[in-house]
Amino acid sequence: GKPKTGGGEKIRLGLKYGTRRKDFQFDYTQPWLFDKKLAFSTGVYYRDLLFLSDKYDQTVMGGYGGLRKPLGEHTSLSFKANLENYEIDVEQDASNILLKEEGEYSRALLALTYVWDTRDSQYLTRRGHRVSAGVDGSFGDVETYGLQLSAAKYISLPFDTVLTLSGKYRTVGGSDVPIFEREFLGGANNLRGYDYREASGQSLRDDQGEPLGGQTAASFTAEYSFPIANFRKLRAHVFYDGGVLSADSWDFGGDYLSDVGIGVDLYLAIGPIRVDLAWPLQKDEWVEDDVRVQFNMGYQFR
Repeated sequence: GKPKTGGGEKIRLGLKYGTRRKDFQFDYTQPWLFDKKLAFSTGVYYRDLLFLSDKYDQTVMGGYGGLRKPLGEHTSLSFKANLENYEIDVEQDASNILLKEEGEYSRALLALTYVWDTRDSQYLTRRGHRVSAGVDGSFGDVETYGLQLSAAKYISLPFDTVLTLSGKYRTVGGSDVPIFEREFLGGANNLRGYDYREASGQSLRDDQGEPLGGQTAASFTAEYSFPIANFRKLRAHVFYDGGVLSADSWDFGGDYLSDVGIGVDLYLAIGPIRVDLAWPLQKDEWVEDDVRVQFNMGYQFR
């Protein structure tokens, strides 16, 4: 319920500055708007992303406002509206396909999300599930629509072991979907045996081998975790990842890629730290490594 002392408001100020990424973000959340169980959030952000590709840079700045309404003990409905400006700066030696993406795009993005969450903990989940379904639409220079579904099931097993089954699906459509609205696979958050954004076949690359993304992505993970000796905050896991990235919306015709791996999780007060070793099971001329090392920090389904 509403706290008897204090308003429960949250303010977050974030700044990242590096050679491959520059970020600024400010967020404010009022959890009891008009003294009702209705959370209001707003914020502004700037992101200069230099790591997405060797052939182009992506910059976005914008602001948002959102509302979140609990529908029951475990369910909620959220609405969010963003005003954004994207700038795509492409190298002159890039392919003609990427050169056509260069320019500025202004858009309004509206999104509606339903969440059903019964997890016993966000810190170290042992049982429960989280299901999310969302729709969104863009207007302005970008006119697209999207649908996203995700689910995770946590099964508590003997000896403090946990089996996790999770999956995610997203499709985006429209007359001309820009590269920043397309889906990619590969990296620490989905297919860990592949480099970031590199889990795609030849049909989803340009003539120089640069990934172009797709309009439909589906991925799945099965993971079994267990404690290491008597260390309460140190666990290990084995996993299998699989996924399909397709060129068109509502399409599953892309190449299936998968990997297997092992890893460790360290649970600290600042959040979990994860290190994975993953072996790709399907390889082509674009997959150079026999094993990938992935590092990740933060909570899942945050």
